[in-house]
Amino acid sequence: MIHSPKVTSLKTLLHIGSGLLVAICLLSNVIGWVGQELLLSNFRVIESSDQLAADVLRVHYDALQLKARAENYAQTGADAQYLGALELQSDLLAAITQLKTRVGEGDALADMLEKMRVHIAVFGDRMELASAERTVRTELLQDKLLKQESEVDQSIAEFETSLNEIDADEASRKLLVAVRAYSMARKNLLRYFIKPVSEDYQQMLDALKRSQSEVQRIELPPENEEAIAAQQRMLAALSEFQTLGVRAVQATRGYMFYVNVVMAGEISEFVHYAKEINSLVRERREATRVAREQAVTRSRLLGVLASALAVVIAAVLAFRLSKVIFDPISGLTKTFLRLAQGETIDSIPAVGRNDEIGRMARAAEVFSRKNQQTKELLDRSQALSEELAQKALMLEESNQELDNFAYVASHDLKSPLRGLRCLAEWVQEDCDGLLSEDSMTHLQQMQARVTKMECLLDDLLNYSRVGRIEQRLEAVDVHEMVESILELLDDSSGVQVAIDGDLPVLETFRAPLQQVMLNLITNAVKYNDKGRDGRIQVASEQKGAMVRFSVSDNGIGIAPRFHERIFQMYQRASSLNVDGSGMGLAIVKKQIEIVGGQIRVDSTEGKGSTFSFTWPMKITKTGHTAGVASSV
Repeated sequence: MIHSPKVTSLKTLLHIGSGLLVAICLLSNVIGWVGQELLLSNFRVIESSDQLAADVLRVHYDALQLKARAENYAQTGADAQYLGALELQSDLLAAITQLKTRVGEGDALADMLEKMRVHIAVFGDRMELASAERTVRTELLQDKLLKQESEVDQSIAEFETSLNEIDADEASRKLLVAVRAYSMARKNLLRYFIKPVSEDYQQMLDALKRSQSEVQRIELPPENEEAIAAQQRMLAALSEFQTLGVRAVQATRGYMFYVNVVMAGEISEFVHYAKEINSLVRERREATRVAREQAVTRSRLLGVLASALAVVIAAVLAFRLSKVIFDPISGLTKTFLRLAQGETIDSIPAVGRNDEIGRMARAAEVFSRKNQQTKELLDRSQALSEELAQKALMLEESNQELDNFAYVASHDLKSPLRGLRCLAEWVQEDCDGLLSEDSMTHLQQMQARVTKMECLLDDLLNYSRVGRIEQRLEAVDVHEMVESILELLDDSSGVQVAIDGDLPVLETFRAPLQQVMLNLITNAVKYNDKGRDGRIQVASEQKGAMVRFSVSDNGIGIAPRFHERIFQMYQRASSLNVDGSGMGLAIVKKQIEIVGGQIRVDSTEGKGSTFSFTWPMKITKTGHTAGVASSV
């Protein structure tokens, strides 16, 4: 393919070259993937080894801690050390079981862990037995022996009192010897508990026997029953003391056996296995580290070889493709750039080739013809644009004529209406008393309807004037404006009007804003059916370059189906008999939209209404116009 002097199909050439590049990429990716998998496998093994080593180190540390707590418990007998050792033993057993699960059966480490677990379990059992013996010893020493000593002392005192009553000097001497022997036994027993020595224990037993023997040798008259009873109580107390002392010594020996022999042996065993396990894990970590370094070296070598091979093949393919494809395409690119700039080229290079480049050249020729057609279309579009602008101007003039017609119609129709009203008044005055009552009523109705018609024409005139009258920009304090509106407001129903916070100062046209506020507040008063319980609230909130004003009331409300209708001319949504033509909100909407704001109503029938509108903080168009005030 590369040595062929002529190429009849660029598509075939590109497919072959792309296939080779894809094969190189795939080969490189496969080699990289294999290397990465080897590295990841080694890293996973290392990570597992590190985690295992950390867990083993923790087990080793906990084993040493268990040993330390057991030794502290043996020396102090503190319950906190005993409970801590039991808890640590339970945690160690759980950790060893988990480690065995991770290692798997048949591994040397698993065997060591099992042996260590057995010794720790046995250690826990032996520690519980030692604790039981110590509990018995403590109960005997701190409770029963002390109570028994008190009983012995009491029995001695009673026996001594009974002897003094019968004046038995020989018996008193023997009792004194017995008491001394008992005292020596107590001292020997105490020395044994402080430092267990078998000689002290034997001396304690000998002293108690002497004490009991001396008491038994005391001869008493048979008739002295009280002394005989005291003698028997003392012998019984000494015997019970000996029994408790022997039991306490046995408990002490059992406790010392469990602590110094059994527990010490188990501690030595599981600490030994902990060290062996730690050493084995360190050896395995070292072996894993060596394997990782070897895998990294192999992966690097494979990556370098794959990269070098890919670079060589890619360079050869790039050189060949640039000569066969890219140079001719570069020439065509320049041609297309000229065509893109709108030029028309008579002669396109490489049109005679039979491959894809030739087809591209012929496409450029078609592009050149399209440029010529596009130029013609642009000229025609320009003409249509000018015609459209002229139509827009004519439409604007037509709208202006409609506004002028509304202004002229509303203005010129008022003169005949005034004449009609005057004629009705003259007829009523001249024929007063001559016409019937029905005729007089008809004349009054005609005058009222003429007045209504004049009001409608006045509102239509004001609506047509919105946007016509030039206004002067000024700083308008809206708070002061609303207060002045409230002072002029005719509120015979007693509705309460409140201003929420401070209203802003705007740079705007005073008359349009005053008209909007007046209409909205007046409507809120007129359509409030709560009387003195009626409430109206005027508030504002700045929204960027605009201010949102709201006028809220608790009046009759507006059904949702009328929310759009009330802003249209001569439309009303309430059935209340109040003055107005239905043009007020239409004028308000037009005034607000002229300055770039919007108005909306949120209301539910019977639950009051909230009219909110936006107004710019500052009007910059000095030629802006606004309307005049109108009644609602």
